[in-house]
Amino acid sequence: GRLCARKRWPPGEGGEELRRSWDVLATEMHGVAEAMSEVMEISLGLVPMALQGEDGGREGKHFSELRAVYYPETDARGGIRISPHRDFSLFSVLVSGDGSDEQHLLLADRENSERTTSTEAMTNPKLPWRALPHCPECLVVLLGEPIQRWSADKWFAPLHCVRAAGACDRRLTLAFFHNPDYELEIPHPERETITIQEHWWMLYDQTSPGSSVRISP
Repeated sequence: GRLCARKRWPPGEGGEELRRSWDVLATEMHGVAEAMSEVMEISLGLVPMALQGEDGGREGKHFSELRAVYYPETDARGGIRISPHRDFSLFSVLVSGDGSDEQHLLLADRENSERTTSTEAMTNPKLPWRALPHCPECLVVLLGEPIQRWSADKWFAPLHCVRAAGACDRRLTLAFFHNPDYELEIPHPERETITIQEHWWMLYDQTSPGSSVRISP
């Protein structure tokens, strides 16, 4: 019950149209996530379906979500629209912008991603960020904390944020966060084996307000 909430749609015909469109996009994005999972399984030398479960999450055991991310408006000075963070999902899928606005997805390199907490990133103006190039009609895949643990730290979950270079209107951006069956176990050669659900809540508890714990996947 802690992982899912019932969807609520606007009333009327507009709400029903939104629900249908949302379901179509969510289904398509889940297909992309399954394909990406297969590629990752091959790259990591895992058995087929290791990242998806025996049924690939098709029976509703996954808790992936298509989310509308709200970006507030900014004035001429620009600034952070989404604060620095690492994703809790196995990975996330975004549609790249076309470069028509002044909003940029910024990534930290591996060294700074692993040694810097989200709070420290907010207060460190010298932290080097690299803007992800705009690529029209491309999908951007960001690795999350669980896949870093699953890969035995071969891959890493980048610290990232969204920043506006100047004035921007408020907007909603759709992002797909892929999480497989929450009962799947994440192995690691040097750390205890835990489930996706246990790892998710470990990260949540460590990054809750008032926590000073540094994440070590």
